[in-house]
Amino acid sequence: MKKYSEDWFMDYAEHAVRAIDIETHRYELRGWITKNGRHILIGEDSGGKSGKSVDKKRESGIIGEKEELPRKIKNGSYAVDWSVIQSEVYSKKFSKISSDEKVAASIEVRAKWALNNRDGKKSEELYAVSLNDGREVSRITDQNYDSAVKRTSKFTRELNSADESGEKILLLHNHPRGLPPSIGDINILLQNQNVSGITVGHNGSIYRYTRPKKEISKSDWSIALRKYRKYSDVTSMEKALTDLSKDFGFEFEIL
Repeated sequence: MKKYSEDWFMDYAEHAVRAIDIETHRYELRGWITKNGRHILIGEDSGGKSGKSVDKKRESGIIGEKEELPRKIKNGSYAVDWSVIQSEVYSKKFSKISSDEKVAASIEVRAKWALNNRDGKKSEELYAVSLNDGREVSRITDQNYDSAVKRTSKFTRELNSADESGEKILLLHNHPRGLPPSIGDINILLQNQNVSGITVGHNGSIYRYTRPKKEISKSDWSIALRKYRKYSDVTSMEKALTDLSKDFGFEFEIL
C-alpha cells in the first residue's frame, strides 16, 4: 500500500489534481444540468426536511459542485476517513465494478467527489454512470436532505432514456454512516431494466447490488434482520441482505 505523508494539504491536493486530470484530459467527460423534482430515493434512513443550495452555473452546463480543497479530517460520525479513501487498496476496488479502466476511473472520480462534497454531513449525492463507456448519464448534487436524495424529473428522464436504449447504468450514492444499501435503494432498481447500484460509505465501505426479481417487503427485511440481531448493525444488515439476495434473485457484494 502506498504511504502518504503527514502533510494532508499536499497529499489530498495532489490526489485531486490526479482525479481531475483523469476526468478532463483522458476521458473528456463534461458537465451536466439538474433540476428539482419529486421522486424520492431513500438512503440509509427516512428522508427529512431540507434547505436547498442550487448552483445556477449548472444551467450553462458547467459542473457546479465545489470540491473545496484542501479539506482537513473532521471529527464526528459523518466524517470521511481519508486515510482509507486515499489508499491504493480502496482505488483498486473500482476495478471490481468494471474491468474497463476508463469506466472504473469515471466511477471512482464521482465516488470521491461525493465523499469530498459531503464530508462531515448527513446528506447524499446521486450519480448515474454508463457502464458501457463511463459517460455520466445524470447527477443530483445540490440537495441537503438527511440521508436521502430526491430524484429530479431531469434525472429520471435521462436515466429512463439511457435505460430504454439498452445502456447499462450504475447508480452511485454516498452513505454518511457507511451502512449497506437500504431496501429502498434496492427496490427502486425495479423502476428500470438495466441498472445496478453501489453505495460508498464515509468510512470507506463500498457495497454493490443489482436489481431484484421482485420487491422486497418491510416484513421480509424485518424477518431476515431479526435472525442476526446479536450482531452489530452493519454486520446484521450485511448478513440479512446476503440471505435476501438468494431469495429475491439479486447480487449483493461487499467490495
